[in-house]
Amino acid sequence: MNYKTILSIMFLILITTVSFNVYLLNKLESLEKQLITIKEEPKEKEDFELAPLMANFQRYSEKLYFAGKNKNWELTKFYLHEMEETAEKIMKSNIIDEDVNVSVQIKEMLVPKIKELEEKVSPKNIDEFEKSYKAMLMNCNGCHMMTKHGFIKIREPKQNIYSQDF
Repeated sequence: MNYKTILSIMFLILITTVSFNVYLLNKLESLEKQLITIKEEPKEKEDFELAPLMANFQRYSEKLYFAGKNKNWELTKFYLHEMEETAEKIMKSNIIDEDVNVSVQIKEMLVPKIKELEEKVSPKNIDEFEKSYKAMLMNCNGCHMMTKHGFIKIREPKQNIYSQDF
C-alpha cells in the first residue's frame, strides 16, 4: 500500500469515529431529556400510595391537638414539623389522583395552615391555636371534597387514645 492509500484509510476511520461519537452524544442527550421528563411526570396513585401519608397527617394532627390543648408547645412544634415533612414528601412526589394534583392541593391548602399554626404556637396563645387548628381541619375536609374523598371527614379528637403524655 502506498502512503496516500494509508492516509485515505486513516482519514475515513477518523471521519467514521467522529461521526459515531457525534451520534452517541446526540443519543445521550436525548436519553437524558427522556429521563428528566420521566422524573417530572406526575405519579398516578398506583405508583405512589397516598393513604399511609394521609394517615400520618391524621395521627400527627391529633397529637398536635392534644399537645396544644395541654400547652406543651415544644411537643406542638415537633408535630407541626412532622406534618411539614409529610407534606414535603407529597409535594415532591407530584401526585395526581383522579385528575386532581394532590401535591398542589397540599401546598396550597395545608402548608399555609401549618405555617399559621406555627405562628400561633410561638406566642403560646391557646385560643389562637384552637382557632387555627379548626381552620386547618376545615381545609383538610375541603381538600377531601375537591379530591372526591368527601366521605373522609376529619374532626377534633374527643379523647386521647395514645399512650403518651401530652
